[in-house]
Amino acid sequence: MCTTLRGGVTAAALAMVTLLALAFDRPAGSVPPRPSLGIPAVGDQQSPTVAFDGMDYLVVWDDARAGERDIFGARVSRDGIVLDEGGFSISREPGSQGGPFVASGTGTSLVVWTDTRAGQLDTYGARVSQSGQVLDPAGISIATSSLYREWSHGLAFDGSRFLAMWWLSDPNNAWYNAMEGRLVSQAGTVGPFIQVDAGSYPQYTPSPAFGETNYLVGWVRYNAYADIYARRVTPDGAVLDPGGIPVGVSPDGDFSPALAFGLGQFLVVWDRGPADEATRRIFGARVTESGTVLDEDGLPISAGPEDGIRQSHSTGRTFSWLGRASWVISPPRGLPPTAQFSIRKPSRSRTQRGTRGPSPWRPTAPGISLSGAIIGGVIGTFTARV
Repeated sequence: MCTTLRGGVTAAALAMVTLLALAFDRPAGSVPPRPSLGIPAVGDQQSPTVAFDGMDYLVVWDDARAGERDIFGARVSRDGIVLDEGGFSISREPGSQGGPFVASGTGTSLVVWTDTRAGQLDTYGARVSQSGQVLDPAGISIATSSLYREWSHGLAFDGSRFLAMWWLSDPNNAWYNAMEGRLVSQAGTVGPFIQVDAGSYPQYTPSPAFGETNYLVGWVRYNAYADIYARRVTPDGAVLDPGGIPVGVSPDGDFSPALAFGLGQFLVVWDRGPADEATRRIFGARVTESGTVLDEDGLPISAGPEDGIRQSHSTGRTFSWLGRASWVISPPRGLPPTAQFSIRKPSRSRTQRGTRGPSPWRPTAPGISLSGAIIGGVIGTFTARV
């Protein structure tokens, strides 16, 4: 069962919170010495991520061998040889470090993570050379405001600089969130703050990728349901696409975006399903470098036998504001009479969802007329489960 936390954030999306919610009382200067290479790690290691630095793979994870979580790494050759058996420490500062991301540049990799050395959630980073040397032993301060929590989440390289993203929340205002980032050079210089999106609504888990000319950053924006939005960011830090690009929108809820680029277009993937359901499905959509979504209804990448393929289509309008409301809709051709549906419709204060089925169809031309005991609304999204 997937538990929904305050603001619509799922327990799965916030698993890192548990890892970082450890005691902050380790005295300064009590950091244990770096273990010798060749000694197997003890304790718990998890959350691995990997990048190729042009010579070897750099694997990074969070590590509890010293009790609190720290950031460790190890190089793996293309021949499958672990060059740093047991791993080497990248950050072992007081407090906890967790949720790492890594991206490789030209001879140097950047690792970023969420850090609690100051008793709050901040974003730090460190560069690692191809020889496995940590170039910033004390870490690079990327986002360390004392007013906000800054959860490190996402990293990409544009051929010259890295874009490090985080998700900002206000401990005094549960409804204010922002997607922010900074460009970090291969020399470790940090650029100005970049605000990709901000508002009085929950949003979280940014994920960037670089194309041929710009970055594309995807994230979850909570508009009554969780949806996937994206914006382009230039290599100079200018943010394009005011208001954001709706990439994945459905009444089921869309979470955990990941992005990749190839041959002139991005692929954005995410999981779809209500936050309180244990079963979700994987969807995706292609986005061009100009910001055009090529798959507005989403590509069903995985589909379970119990619910088939989920597709979203626009409704017509309501005929009534009474307890029973009627819609005229234009679903895709060929829907069987056993298809189930849900309707997402914004009201003045909130969006509601109604479901009925099976066999709710009464075919008419040019579309299908249906009615149900659903409180009236206006325009919404029709979702068919075939």
